[in-house]
Amino acid sequence: MAETVTFAVPAYASAPAFILRVQNGGSKATRVASAEIKLNGTEVVDEHEFKKNVAVIEKSVSLQPTNVLSVKIKSGHGGGGHEGEHHDSDVGADPRVRPFLIITIFAHWGDATPPTVSFTSPAEGARLSNSRPAIQASWSDDLSGIDPATAVLTIDGQAAAGGEATATGFRYVPISPLSDGAHVLGLAVRDFEGNEG
Repeated sequence: MAETVTFAVPAYASAPAFILRVQNGGSKATRVASAEIKLNGTEVVDEHEFKKNVAVIEKSVSLQPTNVLSVKIKSGHGGGGHEGEHHDSDVGADPRVRPFLIITIFAHWGDATPPTVSFTSPAEGARLSNSRPAIQASWSDDLSGIDPATAVLTIDGQAAAGGEATATGFRYVPISPLSDGAHVLGLAVRDFEGNEG
């Protein structure tokens, strides 16, 4: 199975570099075992880089004002097939299950600035009557963006499990009531370049 896509890069998108990210399926059952990916006629990912346990492949690439991306899937999960061949036994009994790739190209800005993080509730030094107060924070990152999956809230130095992290902030309600007295909150999150704020 082969597909070719032509796309343009706007003049304002003059990032110093771009990253081509390949997500290999959504689970092992839908992963590709062999494929070739070319950008503007140059192979950027070869068939030997795909393995059944490889979930993500990232490559640094250069883009032109107009680009051609070509993808050729040679075999599904488990490999061993010929070009274009797919075996249902490789992906389970459901014949509707097929291997797939999700390919994203994004700008790489060389971001070295950490995210800005601030608690919005409760206020610093507040005296609360509720022993399970909603703890909320907002954050921002102007370059590579916040990676919500990296958020870690600490209460009195201990990591708190759970909470809801989004691209713009965090919300957590303690599972168990907090003890009487003062408590110290901490919150860390990284951007997509790994800078911690």
